Amino acid sequence: MTYKLTFHDEGLASRHAAAVKRLLIEAEFDSNCPVVLNLSAVRTISSSYADEFFGVLAQSYGLLTFVRLTTFIGANPAVLNQIATAIKYRLARSSVDLEQLAREAQKVKSARRCGESA
Repeated sequence: MTYKLTFHDEGLASRHAAAVKRLLIEAEFDSNCPVVLNLSAVRTISSSYADEFFGVLAQSYGLLTFVRLTTFIGANPAVLNQIATAIKYRLARSSVDLEQLAREAQKVKSARRCGESA
């Protein structure tokens, strides 16, 4: 089952608001369920919101899992660029290394499907 989250605000700016929304997504990621993020109404996103929501998700679950489970709809190029930049800087600060990426790739290969029992 795919979880869909629509952002209704034109501007996303609060780190606290990002953390609250991120908790919704983490529950889905924990179940290995894909997430569709509709950003068509969003015109601007602050670096702090992008870092707290997207950067933390990518760091916590690994970039490969983040990419595999996340689909973006309607995001304008400036918003996507801010998200990509936040993820890049968050992962750079966390000292992601090749061994960690290899372990993450192995986890992705062996991960159970959304809704399957452990």
